Amino acid sequence: MAQARTALCSALQTLGLRTYNYYEIFENKEKGHFQRWLSAVDAKYNGVKQSLIAEDLGSILEGYNVVAGSPCWMFVDELLAAYPDAKVILSTRPPDAWLNSLRKTAFPVLGSKIWKFLSLFDRFSALHWRLVNRLYHTLSGGERPWKPSAEKSLLQFYQSHNEYVRRIVPGHKLLEYRPGDGWGPLCSFLDISIPEQDFPHANAGNNFVETEKLRYWSLWRKVVALLIKVSAAVWMMLFFAHTVFRLI
Repeated sequence: MAQARTALCSALQTLGLRTYNYYEIFENKEKGHFQRWLSAVDAKYNGVKQSLIAEDLGSILEGYNVVAGSPCWMFVDELLAAYPDAKVILSTRPPDAWLNSLRKTAFPVLGSKIWKFLSLFDRFSALHWRLVNRLYHTLSGGERPWKPSAEKSLLQFYQSHNEYVRRIVPGHKLLEYRPGDGWGPLCSFLDISIPEQDFPHANAGNNFVETEKLRYWSLWRKVVALLIKVSAAVWMMLFFAHTVFRLI
């Protein structure tokens, strides 16, 4: 359950599998992927038009071989129903390591008031903010996920989610994969030859932080540009008003 681009995602792409992760939402933002995921979340968790979930997932994932990370973990049952022959890779690590990763990546963003303010100046950033908040508030059972009081709920969700996947996916269709397992178990499970290149070692945490930093400063540039335009417009209005007043 992660939002960042992981080594596993990079490995799947190296194997020639077109992989859908959170970054693909931004790549397809003009096609309405943010809105479709939010529609699917509302359908599942708010009981709004349940029949739309399969429709949304089908349109989002068309042309992809793999769906990974957030927000796909919210739709385990729906994905299994839509793709009954699919193989499932459950990427796991010690719960404390998972939580510590969130403390260093997602939580500083979620707990920042300035991010909420900046998202008002860009339509897609506002959708991103809304979707990310929904994801992590679901993980934390509705508590503010960046607060220490939410840690127990987060760990319980992480463990119960993994146990649920182990329970409902037939053993021959499930691979439990851990960081450091490399090509062997992955390629054997997918029945794909092991590639010659080394297994990728993407740092998901660093990827997330760097991406959000770039987005942060991009939003600030928009805010500054807007303020300059507004200031210029106000100055022009005052200038002409003063000129007209002097003529009169």
